[in-house]
Amino acid sequence: MSLVDNRARVAVTPATAVESHARLLAALTRAFEVDFVPAQEGERFDALVSFRAEVEPAISVPTLLVHTSGSRNGDGDRVVAFGPGPNVPRAFAGRRLREEATPIGPIALVNDEAEILATVDDAPVWTRDTRTREYRTAIAPVELTEGETLRAQFRPGRFMSLLPLVEFLRDVVGYADWDVPQQRACFVFDDPNLHASRYGFIRYDELSRHAAEVGYHAAMAMVPLDAWYAAPSARNIFREHSDVLSLTVHGIDHVARELDRGEAPERLRRSLAQALRRITKFEWRYAIPVSRVMIAPHGRCSTTALEQMLRIGFDGVSLEWPYWWLDADEDVLAGWEPADATIGGVPVLPRHHLARSSDEIVLRAYLRQPLIVYGHHGDVADTLDTLERTADLINGLGTTEWCELRRISETNHRIRRGGDGCAVLQSFSARARVTVPDDAERLVLLPPAGARDVAAARWLVTDGEQTLEVEPSREVSVRPGASLIVRLASHGAVDYSELPVQRLRPWSIARRALVEGRDRARPKLSRVDPRRRWGG
Repeated sequence: MSLVDNRARVAVTPATAVESHARLLAALTRAFEVDFVPAQEGERFDALVSFRAEVEPAISVPTLLVHTSGSRNGDGDRVVAFGPGPNVPRAFAGRRLREEATPIGPIALVNDEAEILATVDDAPVWTRDTRTREYRTAIAPVELTEGETLRAQFRPGRFMSLLPLVEFLRDVVGYADWDVPQQRACFVFDDPNLHASRYGFIRYDELSRHAAEVGYHAAMAMVPLDAWYAAPSARNIFREHSDVLSLTVHGIDHVARELDRGEAPERLRRSLAQALRRITKFEWRYAIPVSRVMIAPHGRCSTTALEQMLRIGFDGVSLEWPYWWLDADEDVLAGWEPADATIGGVPVLPRHHLARSSDEIVLRAYLRQPLIVYGHHGDVADTLDTLERTADLINGLGTTEWCELRRISETNHRIRRGGDGCAVLQSFSARARVTVPDDAERLVLLPPAGARDVAAARWLVTDGEQTLEVEPSREVSVRPGASLIVRLASHGAVDYSELPVQRLRPWSIARRALVEGRDRARPKLSRVDPRRRWGG
């Protein structure tokens, strides 16, 4: 079988569990390209999930046994304590996370040779025997309700019913065989510009020193309307410290719901083109690059805007999960992959607010999602300790590349090697930079598992000499070790520089000036002592 068609068959017992967990298993089928079938004697299968572990099958395939007898839900939150062992997923190793649905009392997970992966109240709730690839869990998977996404069962306070099953499926399908980029992360601050060497409570020189000392990267999401000027002091800091400071795009004029107010596609496209023209002129004038990843003002962005951004050359948009356009029947995997790459629009990179649960960062690291953590200048009004604590958490989850959003976007893909000179690429980027494995002469492109309208997907593959249009699951000849640019093709792509120029709206200029003036005045009006906060 080819790399594309090699689907694992996972038997389920009792057979009634296939029907009682139909929505959940259907979502996992899409996420892992496995087939769940009722366990029947004489049938071939690659793994087994037993929802009734009291009846233990004598088989030699990887097995997940679900123990539920004698357990009941707790009256409140519990803490899941993960072990430090080599079989504990790296993101969870040695950590303690809050969980709402854990059982009370000891659960007898009887194999003394197994490694205890997690406990609750010192009682084992998840084990693995590496010799037999037998997993046991005390917390049963829960069926998805109507309109519920898979990600809704994998969130702070509610993740442990799904984690053992997901980790088991990763083992079964050879998830470790994929070459994935190392963990990538970036802090993003909405609104700052380079009109001075500070913006509100953020002082760029001190921020760059702190980032270098602690180990992180911070991107300022700049409104294109502000790109008319960069003060010499500010631009020098960003040029000299580009390893820890960068810029990205924040809206167009930053007026209310400008990316989500039902404008005609043509008018929205011209407005987005105006934003890119301002950014391009800024880059040319001041020699400071700006990532083409849109930070939508107030977190609002329509699907029409996503489509128009792809047409004129944006690399992506970063929004907070969950997304308001969700239709769980079609988007059951939304929020599950490294980006939500619905065919027809730019990929959506999930982001997370500084003040929200740090458990969410751990879960995103496990899902191999980029860790984009955002805030505003007021979120660091009192101290930079929040940045330091969050950076320490992220750096403790594994080897981390802190980088600008452009780099995160273009590395959002994974490759699986084959033994016959063929490799599979699954891209979550509008524009990916890909290095072909040294032993690959052919490449197959797969759409993201959660993408809609897969039949319409097309990629433009450029190797520096030629550009080919590639359809899903079709092989393309490549040179071993070659560097490729793989772009998601857009129907009706246009050159933004050729679109009509939009006239500046006086209200937009006045509003932006008032907001910037307010932000810059806040440190002077605040009771916070800036010398104490910034250490000097």
